[in-house]
Amino acid sequence: MIPDGIRDIIDFSNGHGGIFFIYCEEPFIRKIFKKEISEIEGLTEQPYFYDLSENKNALPDALAMSKELGFFGASRVIVVDGCENGDAATIDKVVENIDKTVESNYLVLIFSEMDKRRKSTSVISSNSKFFHIPEADKKYKERFIRNRVGTLTIPDDIISNMLDSKTISLMEINSEIEKLLIFADMKDVGELSYQDCENIISWSEESKIYDVPALLAIGDKSSAISKYREFIRSDSEQKIIPVLIALFFNHFKTVMEILGSDQSDYSIKQIVARNRAFYLKSSALRKILLNTKKKNVISALRKLSEIELTLKGGEGTCTSNINIDVEQFMVTFF
Repeated sequence: MIPDGIRDIIDFSNGHGGIFFIYCEEPFIRKIFKKEISEIEGLTEQPYFYDLSENKNALPDALAMSKELGFFGASRVIVVDGCENGDAATIDKVVENIDKTVESNYLVLIFSEMDKRRKSTSVISSNSKFFHIPEADKKYKERFIRNRVGTLTIPDDIISNMLDSKTISLMEINSEIEKLLIFADMKDVGELSYQDCENIISWSEESKIYDVPALLAIGDKSSAISKYREFIRSDSEQKIIPVLIALFFNHFKTVMEILGSDQSDYSIKQIVARNRAFYLKSSALRKILLNTKKKNVISALRKLSEIELTLKGGEGTCTSNINIDVEQFMVTFF
């Protein structure tokens, strides 16, 4: 059974820590677990996060930290993702230290896969603090979908279509739901028709539509336009253009809100989260804010409205002129 959250399997409030092993193949659940840990309240020290796929010393460093008392003897929470990338010697070292950490510290090791041929895997999997998170079944996915759409009403047939696709991961489902939510927000509606959803949802290359604003956000216009042209050549422009316009609206709405805020890290994170502009990384966003003026954002929003009106005037068809307008928009306003 998949837990509702990380705190269903680890109690971070009782001071009885140690080394916890989480084996979870689903990327989205691993992402949610880390997010929940980052939001734990009442910690003297903020949780520490490492990724073994990015830093080969992550596991030894984290293990060393788990043996040290935190400030004023407070609990430490240390998370290492990507532990499947650890070599046998490194994992064996962890196994040797299972009972040697400071009791009040929590060292959470996350694996996306485990090599059953290793002796350490047998030791870890028999440990009382080992948790194997199973693959999401149909019942869990349905609950996940309904929780994610919240108050937005979408047809049951659309949910059924998602559930019938056995190869679709929670990460992909979440990406599609994000597109529906953004589209509904931009249209200011609380319900989407079957056709609305069909025009937005896709499980193929179009599901990578977020790549376009993500590339634009880091200043890579050439790659963004190339990606956009790939979508157009794939005969999926009737799905792509309306969703892309909604994403662009959301992007500049987010930037406008941040420009009008105190621009503290806390405010920026709140605005980005509220607007679901998750592709906006802090480093890229700071650069955008330095080079953006409110009047330019207003001009961008006005131009998007013109493109959308043209699209509606053509009864939803995407002509070459609209395609050119979208490309010129990307060049001009990003």
